[in-house]
Amino acid sequence: MYWGENMLIKKRLLAMGNVTAQKDFLPHRLISHLVDFGQEDMEASGVYPGYLLEHNQSLVVYQWDIEFLKGEVYGKRITEKCFSKLRRNLFFMRYFGIYHEDELLVKACGRWIIMDTEKRAMTLVPKQFILKAQEEVELLEKQGNDLLDISTTPIYIEPFEGAQKRRWEILPSYIDVNGHINNRILPAFAFNSMSFDFHRQYRIKKLTVTYHKEEKEDLSIGEEYWRQGDDSYHRFLDQQGNLLASIHFLWEKR
Repeated sequence: MYWGENMLIKKRLLAMGNVTAQKDFLPHRLISHLVDFGQEDMEASGVYPGYLLEHNQSLVVYQWDIEFLKGEVYGKRITEKCFSKLRRNLFFMRYFGIYHEDELLVKACGRWIIMDTEKRAMTLVPKQFILKAQEEVELLEKQGNDLLDISTTPIYIEPFEGAQKRRWEILPSYIDVNGHINNRILPAFAFNSMSFDFHRQYRIKKLTVTYHKEEKEDLSIGEEYWRQGDDSYHRFLDQQGNLLASIHFLWEKR
């Protein structure tokens, strides 16, 4: 597979902090890593974290789609690759592939925007990154890259009368540099809503996260969650009852 000279490729070991007790990918740790990996990819075009701060901008993810193709990944040495595809220069899709040797373990897509932190509104993607992304996609589309074959439809989970409810305390370590609850935290809460016994029996096949509203420092947030067959649905609400995020897990029996 040809990825072009400007595409970021990294190698690392999947150590204990990256996996569940059942040796599968830990979803919120994976998301946290993909955010950092994506930011490093953006820095390669000259859009470094300080650049965004200097221009009163921030990088925001508002959708994750992740397919877990293999379980029991602990101890594997992996290769990670990513590239980006623009949409009208207002947002971009960043695609990721995680491989062990030639086997694809995970494919993921994050939908990203650049926010004007003063106006609290979307702004154009920096030109430096636009040029890099255009070059990458031209190469990949010629190769028919398999990472593009992933659903990226945003979800909005409606209330369910039989949902279980709980509240989660928000701690200082959950807040990111933008003053918001870090986007890895809600998938971690959703994952931890399922019991120990459930996790011993099932592993994640697909995860979709859509962030509807930013949430700054708050004492706690609410979760409504329920399971239907191999699917679990999770709604996160602020203290006023506004929907913060919709999360859907598709599980499969071990």
